[in-house]
Amino acid sequence: MSEARRKSSRLTWILTGTVVAVLVMIAAVMLAAGFRQSQLIGEIEAHGGGSEFETIFPDFLDLSLATICGDRHNRMFGVITGVHTTGRWFGDAELQRAGGFREAESIRIDESGLSEYGLESLGPNPNLLALVLQRCTVEGEGLSRLPALPNLSALFVHGTPITELGPQADTRFPSLTQLRLDGTRAGDDCLRQTTLLPRLELLTLGGTLISDAGMSALTVHPRLAYLSLANTRITDEGLSRLAMSSTLRELYLDDTSITDAGLKSLSRLKTLELLCVARTTVTAAGLEPLVDLPRLKWLDLEDLRVGDDVEPMLMRMPALERVNLRGTSVSREVAERIRTKIAIVEGP
Repeated sequence: MSEARRKSSRLTWILTGTVVAVLVMIAAVMLAAGFRQSQLIGEIEAHGGGSEFETIFPDFLDLSLATICGDRHNRMFGVITGVHTTGRWFGDAELQRAGGFREAESIRIDESGLSEYGLESLGPNPNLLALVLQRCTVEGEGLSRLPALPNLSALFVHGTPITELGPQADTRFPSLTQLRLDGTRAGDDCLRQTTLLPRLELLTLGGTLISDAGMSALTVHPRLAYLSLANTRITDEGLSRLAMSSTLRELYLDDTSITDAGLKSLSRLKTLELLCVARTTVTAAGLEPLVDLPRLKWLDLEDLRVGDDVEPMLMRMPALERVNLRGTSVSREVAERIRTKIAIVEGP
């Protein structure tokens, strides 16, 4: 064999060996990462959570692997597209260990030890569409640590003691259409921050610290269709400001201090289709302005102090299809007459 051929052969072996070594290293890294992912998923499931995967393998190979080892190959090497964790065991360190689930489209973290500092691990993630932080330990202005999530459309922060969305909400959440802040410490300042979210269609503020002073902020939303102010300090004065909205379809005012006077303002909400005034001081006479609402289909009167005198009001509402009369004093005879035109149900 000539010297040139020997050198060529030696070079080929060196290159082949290098490629094999690199592939082995890549495989080792992937295997180690796969074991860590599988272990984390096991912990999540052991604590009552769950996850969804998207395979990285071609269909024929995915089917073969599934036949051999069930879903273990996806637990190790699949892309996590959805995850639900529950329990205080899951905190900042665990989220960081998971890489912030940065390929996931939906993330739900319930009753966890996650703090505002851990939120930084959630980005960047252009895939994330829905984020739920329920009864976590994120406090005050903690949401300001959330990274920019350009395609996030739903942010639910239930029972978490946050007070604000943080600065530049419009650039951090430009696609947000649904925002649930029930049971948080959000107040009027937070309500004003929502004006930076022009695509907002759904907003729930049940049990928050908002007041009449913040109601004007709700009238600037060009698409807001669903609004819950249940169990807040809203009064008739706030309703008079809210009546400037031209897009509301569903409005929840249960467990508030509104009275008959407040319902007069709602007669201007011509787009309203559902109204809940359960457990308020509204009377049958106070329902009179609602007769002028051409699209009102659903009316919740649960636990109101109304009786048979509510019948003429309900029968005059042109579009009404369903009414909740649970906990009222409407007699069986009157209820039967109402049923000839309107379905009587228990809750939306």
